[in-house]
Amino acid sequence: MNSINFEFYIKENVNLNGILSNWLSLLKYMKPRTFCFSRPHKGETLQFKEEIILKLLKEDLTNYEKYLLEIKADQSEYIHIELAPYLKEIAKVSCRFNKENYEKYMKEILKTIDQTISCDEMMLGYGHPVIYNKYFERGYGHIQFGAYYMMWFGKWALNYIGEERINSIKENTIEVEETNKYLKAILSENPWEYNDNFIEKKQRIFMKKLKFAEVVAQYNKKHEFNYIEFEEEEIFDED
Repeated sequence: MNSINFEFYIKENVNLNGILSNWLSLLKYMKPRTFCFSRPHKGETLQFKEEIILKLLKEDLTNYEKYLLEIKADQSEYIHIELAPYLKEIAKVSCRFNKENYEKYMKEILKTIDQTISCDEMMLGYGHPVIYNKYFERGYGHIQFGAYYMMWFGKWALNYIGEERINSIKENTIEVEETNKYLKAILSENPWEYNDNFIEKKQRIFMKKLKFAEVVAQYNKKHEFNYIEFEEEEIFDED
């Protein structure tokens, strides 16, 4: 499938409505068709209308813990926002663009993403073509560190990664942008090179150098969050 996914984890933010408004501005690069805001698999799918979004963004989102926002567009594009059980601690935002749209609006899409995640609450995120990627380490709550086409590491992630691995990221990617809010790294020239053996080799080297399994083990041991699992019937508190 010639599409690219972006996925980000965001810690609790008093201006969550504002952040989500910025994310939803990416809809201008899609043709949204349907809207559903409910507990997973339990809500009514409606025809998309901008006024529904405007009304939602005025709501107190703390009233919607355990809700998932799904907006589907043409050509399998979408925006998903998982508020819960992340809401009190973590929200997850994901979106998909097809190749044609992404290449047409790439500068605008990446500018919007960079501006939106430029906050202390952005934990980490990535952009990657829609293919199976075996080069990642998944931690508690499905949070993933890995070798992706494009990666963002917020202050939360950089704290776990440490200076040595940060330097390794810089050495093993083709482009790095560092601000006082996040580190952005690009692993390859473009996202559509994934069938190249050279790219797989780069991914293997990246994972070997950074030893993300150790990062995940450290994170798992700390149990930093209580509400983390998304499966609705298996929610429980961790001591």
